[in-house]
Amino acid sequence: ALFSKYCTKKLIYKKTEAMENFLENLKSLSEKINKKCVLIPTEDKYVRFISKYRKQLEKYFIFVIPDEDLCDSIMNKHLFYHLSLKHSAPVPRTYYPKLENGGIDLIAQKVEYPCIIKPVYSKEWDFASTLKAIKASNPDDLKDKYTKIIKHNNTEVIIQEIVPGKDEQQYSFCAYFNRDSQPLATFVSRKLRQDPIGF
Repeated sequence: ALFSKYCTKKLIYKKTEAMENFLENLKSLSEKINKKCVLIPTEDKYVRFISKYRKQLEKYFIFVIPDEDLCDSIMNKHLFYHLSLKHSAPVPRTYYPKLENGGIDLIAQKVEYPCIIKPVYSKEWDFASTLKAIKASNPDDLKDKYTKIIKHNNTEVIIQEIVPGKDEQQYSFCAYFNRDSQPLATFVSRKLRQDPIGF
C-alpha cells in the first residue's frame, strides 16, 4: 500500500507505539485533511484495530468492517475452524492444544503427519517470525517443536493437517463493493509462488 502511486502521505504505525497513540494520530490526520477519507486496512492487525476502535474512528473515516466478534472469528484460526465447520466448509482437521483434553500428547497420537504448528493469529509469534507455519513429521518431532514454541512464545497455536498441493494451485477472488454492496471492480488471481514456498 505504501508504494501506491496514489499515496501522497504516509502515516506509519511503529510496533513500539501504543495503539491509543496511533488512534490519536489518525484522528489528527483526519482533522488536518478536513474531510472523511476512506480507511483501508492492509493487514489483519489493522482490521482488528479499526474493529476495536470503530465507534471513535467512524466519526473521522469511512470504512466497512464486520463487527468485532465476526472479525475475530475470521482472523483467529481456532475460531475460524469452528466457523467453517458450522457452515460445512471444507477445512483441514485442526487441534487446539489449550482446550484438547490430553493436550499435545493426545494430539500427537491422532493427527496425520506431516502436520503444521501455526499461531492462532497470523504474524503474531516470536518463535519464528519469518515463518507462517512449522512442519512436524512425527509425534516426537511435534511434541519437541511444540514445547520449544510454547517456551519461547506468548502466542497461542494450533496443530493442523497439511493440505497437499502446489503453490500455483492457490486462487483468490478480490472485489471492491460500493455502499449498496454492488461490485465496482472484481478479479481472480492465481499465485505463481508462495512465500515461504509450500505455505
